[in-house]
Amino acid sequence: MAVALRLVLLAALLKKAESPPLRCNDGEYPYNGQRCCKMCRAGTYVEEACTIPHTLGHCSPCTNGEDYTEHESGLNQCFPCEKCKPGYVMVKACTATSNTKCQCPEGYYCPPGCEECVKCRKRCPKGEVQVKSCSSTTDMECSPSSTGTTDSAHPMGIIITVVFSVIGIGIVIMIAILFKFRKRNSLSTLERVKESKSLISVNSDAPNTNPEMPGLRNKGSQNEESSNLMVGSTSEGSDPRKAPSAPMLQQSENPAFPSVPPNIPKKPVVKLIDGYSKTELNRIYFNLRNMVLLHDWSELMRKCGLTNNDIETLKFDHPRDINEAHYQMLLTLQNRKGIDGALRKLLDGLWELKLMSIYENVTNELIHHKIITRETRD
Repeated sequence: MAVALRLVLLAALLKKAESPPLRCNDGEYPYNGQRCCKMCRAGTYVEEACTIPHTLGHCSPCTNGEDYTEHESGLNQCFPCEKCKPGYVMVKACTATSNTKCQCPEGYYCPPGCEECVKCRKRCPKGEVQVKSCSSTTDMECSPSSTGTTDSAHPMGIIITVVFSVIGIGIVIMIAILFKFRKRNSLSTLERVKESKSLISVNSDAPNTNPEMPGLRNKGSQNEESSNLMVGSTSEGSDPRKAPSAPMLQQSENPAFPSVPPNIPKKPVVKLIDGYSKTELNRIYFNLRNMVLLHDWSELMRKCGLTNNDIETLKFDHPRDINEAHYQMLLTLQNRKGIDGALRKLLDGLWELKLMSIYENVTNELIHHKIITRETRD
């Protein structure tokens, strides 16, 4: 009996081993290894498999904004939609046939496989030029200027070049107009002076035809001598040793525009108020890096007391974040000079560089928060 049972089992195993494996056509999937069913299209899933081989079972749709399937498949459920991680922005919402698409915001990038967005570089190192802009997946690419494109090939470089060219042409035209105007006024004044001298010469050389006024001729001669003395010369035939000395009149090179001392504003005296808010002072102090233009920043830091080595080192330590480098410069200055001394250095530097609008904005805000008083020197 046991031998017979073993023979039956062996026959069943041999029959199963001899049966060919289940093979499905393209666009079909195997169900339980028994039959092939047609796949459901993208945006749907298999709710019930087919009962007849090579036919379509029952497909149900995915829900927009909740789940999806991107391709035809034999899946028995849809994939859940992903949500954008913090620091990313959604560029395409999830649909029944596509997942949510997220990317880094403008000014940031995330290479494949990264965990969080990284800030793009704002400019290339010295001696290199930009060859590729920053995208959502790659940083700005730079190359040596001999092999890469020049800054003028970049659209922003072209715009800046055009703007500065127009400004330069305008300045040249204004200078030419002003020079022409001053020259014309100067010539007009010289002509009037020559005309008046000619009239004086004619009147002085004319004979005195009025016998009743014998002093008229002498008066004219006296005026002429007085005029000669005023300009530092003597009349013909006179002895210069006997002539009284008269100071030379200092005349402007351009009679139409006499020299006037320039009205140079005097630097105000800034005094800190006792009990001021250090929190507000620090906020205003560090916010200065958002007010000063990039090409003025290094010069301002040198005016405040940082060395070129300090500035270049901090730039090197933060090559991809110039705003952080500027923050570290301000922090270094504050650590060396103290919060009061650093503030005074910054205000003095702004004044020396003639950044008057920034100087006024900063001091007005400090006055508004009762941190300083400002008095004009006599």
